[in-house]
Amino acid sequence: MSKSAKRAIANPGTKVKAKSGLNRSILNEAWHKFFTYLEYKLKLKGGILIKVNPKHTSQTCPQCGHISKDNRK
Repeated sequence: MSKSAKRAIANPGTKVKAKSGLNRSILNEAWHKFFTYLEYKLKLKGGILIKVNPKHTSQTCPQCGHISKDNRK
């Protein structure tokens, strides 16, 4: 279901925006189920799940915490 609805430039697809929203919600649901299952398994083993906001994580310096596009390799 997550296949693109876009076509060639000369023959564009219909309802592409609606389809992309549907695809996004489907893919987000899969991640929610994964994290729910992972958290369940960690609780059984005595661990905890810490969710981290992914914003700027690839641009943040691990030593000083400075955020810059230049930090990304």
